[in-house]
Amino acid sequence: MSTEEEEKQKTNIHPFDKLMFGRHERNGEKKSENKKDETDLENVEFMELMNQIDILMSSFGHFKPLLNKVTPLLEKWIKK
Repeated sequence: MSTEEEEKQKTNIHPFDKLMFGRHERNGEKKSENKKDETDLENVEFMELMNQIDILMSSFGHFKPLLNKVTPLLEKWIKK
């Protein structure tokens, strides 16, 4: 087989096989993705991320009393 025929066989994967097993990538493509993931981690500002998480947690803390008031009403509605 020539290299063109081998490439066609690799790209002509049955749709069911793609669904069940995913696409098989070549080793070179996997290495480039790993390098991309590493550079993404370098660009993350962890202090800003932690501040955002803190804001989310405090927002959930504000909603907790509301949920405590609404829960009995929901339980009554579900029982009917």
